[in-house]
Amino acid sequence: MLLVATLWPALLVGLILGGLVGALTGLPSSRPTRAIALILAALTIGLGGLAVSGLVAGSPDFWIEAAALILAAYLVGCMAGGVTALRRANLPGDSVER
Repeated sequence: MLLVATLWPALLVGLILGGLVGALTGLPSSRPTRAIALILAALTIGLGGLAVSGLVAGSPDFWIEAAALILAAYLVGCMAGGVTALRRANLPGDSVER
């Protein structure tokens, strides 16, 4: 909890930046972009597992935990922004083709 209390500005920036990127680019639609999204999700899970396992101690552990949390916030923002872009594109009466 102390880590989240310390890093909340970075988490908020990651969430907002991810939301903007997701809204501008949408959800992954091609095979390479889906592969990259899965790699990023696996990296987040791997970093989280490394942080929870306690194999790394001290300052490097803090950086691994911070990276896992910020990357997770960014990816959640990307998903939310992508879903928002998808819903906006499917609104009835939207004459702009995407």
